[in-house]
Amino acid sequence: MNYQTPVTALKGVGTKRAEELSQAGIQTLGDLIKMLPRRYEDRTRMGEFAGEPRDFPVTVRLKVNKKGTLRRIRRGMSLFVLPVEWTSPEGEAVKGEINWFNQPYMGQNFTPGDAYYFFGRIKKEEGQPYRMYAPKYAPEEKAEEFLTIVPIYKKTSGIGEKVYQSLIRQITDKIRSGEIKPHDLSSGEDYLPDDIKTTYHLTGLTEMLCGIHFPESKEELSHARRRLKFEEGLTIALGIERIKNRGYGTQAILNDPSVLDSFLKSLPFSLTNAQKRVLDEVVNDLASTKPMNRMVEGDVGSGKTVIAAAAALLTARAGLQTAYMAPTEILSEQHEKTFHEFLDPFGIQIVRLTGSTPSKKAKKRKDMIRSGQAQVIIGTHALIQESVDYYNLGLVITDEQHRFGVKQRGKLTNKGDCHTLVMSATPIPRSIALTLFGDLDLSVIDERPAGRKRIKTYFYTSKRLRDILSFMEKEIGEGHQAYLVCPFIEESEEMPEVHDATRVYKEIKKYAQNRFNIGLVTGKMKAEEKDREMRKFKDKKTDLLVATSVIEVGIDVPDATVMLILNADRFGLAQLHQLRGRIGRSEKQSYCFLVSDNLAPNTIERMKIIVENEDGSEIAKADYKLRGPGEYFGTHQSGYGGLKLLDPMRERKLFEDCIACAKTVYPSGDKDMMLLKEKLLKEFDQANNEISLT
Repeated sequence: MNYQTPVTALKGVGTKRAEELSQAGIQTLGDLIKMLPRRYEDRTRMGEFAGEPRDFPVTVRLKVNKKGTLRRIRRGMSLFVLPVEWTSPEGEAVKGEINWFNQPYMGQNFTPGDAYYFFGRIKKEEGQPYRMYAPKYAPEEKAEEFLTIVPIYKKTSGIGEKVYQSLIRQITDKIRSGEIKPHDLSSGEDYLPDDIKTTYHLTGLTEMLCGIHFPESKEELSHARRRLKFEEGLTIALGIERIKNRGYGTQAILNDPSVLDSFLKSLPFSLTNAQKRVLDEVVNDLASTKPMNRMVEGDVGSGKTVIAAAAALLTARAGLQTAYMAPTEILSEQHEKTFHEFLDPFGIQIVRLTGSTPSKKAKKRKDMIRSGQAQVIIGTHALIQESVDYYNLGLVITDEQHRFGVKQRGKLTNKGDCHTLVMSATPIPRSIALTLFGDLDLSVIDERPAGRKRIKTYFYTSKRLRDILSFMEKEIGEGHQAYLVCPFIEESEEMPEVHDATRVYKEIKKYAQNRFNIGLVTGKMKAEEKDREMRKFKDKKTDLLVATSVIEVGIDVPDATVMLILNADRFGLAQLHQLRGRIGRSEKQSYCFLVSDNLAPNTIERMKIIVENEDGSEIAKADYKLRGPGEYFGTHQSGYGGLKLLDPMRERKLFEDCIACAKTVYPSGDKDMMLLKEKLLKEFDQANNEISLT
């Protein structure tokens, strides 16, 4: 037997079973051994039948007192009750029962007077005996077989966990006995060189393969998991090293101190120390022929745009173009205005290109981009159209990058060998992961502009809505403005309990009775309509703006001091933080109210994070822990993707070991190291062959 041996070589796999396995993508022994258990049952953990019930399963030895009884609860529902007895270490007898629903035959499996091991959760309600519901069990004489750590595999194509356990057990037994050499299952000898295993305390291939499936101890499982985690991290870290050493050179954009000094002096404000530090980091990156890949993180209003404008100015003076991609047309227009204010004194030609740009104007602007006449190009996803050809693209800036898909950002960077600058108020967890890997350098503007106050944030149920609306009206009466945010545009038949902007707008108008002016902005509106409503709000012709998350990124309204977010549980943490960033943009005290009747533990935990944190970095880290890093080079923004075991946030030391090892392996000319690099980079490419990295 070897890696390519068909599964039909195993006992219990006939033609029909082989077809079922094939439908699940399993045809060889190698396919089977690569299946990782989704969890384990630790039946070696013994517990007491008496005492405080635990919220995790344990194994208990119980004596069956007598044959059980079958109770008819209602039509179509029965309960089989098996009386049992547990003897404490002190010799005290504790009586209890085992329950099974709709399994009347269970009495045939037990002999009164005999002892059995049961694995499950122990329940105890006041005035009731200790109980276990449908536990796993085995007679005392099979203790050695039962009291083990059992792998639980994902069910696929109708194949249950017991089938997978049986088949994979056959393979690991043959590996342990030496009938199958571990290298037969991995296309070569143990591909990790001995010095790497020694340096990073990693187990061998045989121990890893057997230990991850059928560990003989917790220690063996721990060692096997550590090696697998290391391989996962090393695979991606090697991919990162290849990207960072891919060989092409980006044109250096040298710092012109006189231009930068003139730019800073022309500003109507002074940069904060944090802005100065970040600008220095960006300028140093631009001066290198190695492509910059930096994220500038800073809360809304912290001053990221001026950093982008300075970088664009230096890029233009070097004869190169800058493409600035914003997530919405409103924001692209706002940035165009801001860039004109910053760069017009220096004669920089700025054009804007969006999906709504009239065809004649679009053609003219594309010609300007193609000829190099346009030095700074601001727009939306229109910037990545195939019809847009850049003369000499040197810098790509993506704003509020969590709003763009990975492939969208990749398309823009692929239009030239250029530097990349990512701007974000709340980085997605995936970006944190890339930062940890060392591919995406991080700059943080962690200084609040002078005079800004912390936004007071609260979480309530809908019972407090009337009080919140009264508070909002009081703020409006003092000359301030407010946002009311809904998750949906129109009422949903599937979720009638979720507030929609259209219905809420009508209800608020009825509530206001002309005491204050109300506007409505949704994603369904035409661009001109949205723009008109947003401008009315900015010009204080509207006091309260009912909206969907379309205002997540929008214009600056300093007098907006209150935000009410309905069904707050329907929004992600990054979205909530971005939405809240629409207020608190002046020296006035601002307030954000999160309202939801969903009191599930996960919802409460998420709301608590927003209430207690105003730091985008801390919120992103919490989001990371809740959602996972996402596919590092994939298109999904949550879920664990390529990393099945390793969690870079919680296991920083092991993660850093992977990065350090990759830096040694990648440039090495040693034969074993080169084979390792070839194998892992092949796996990296197979997992990420369709993705362009930003």
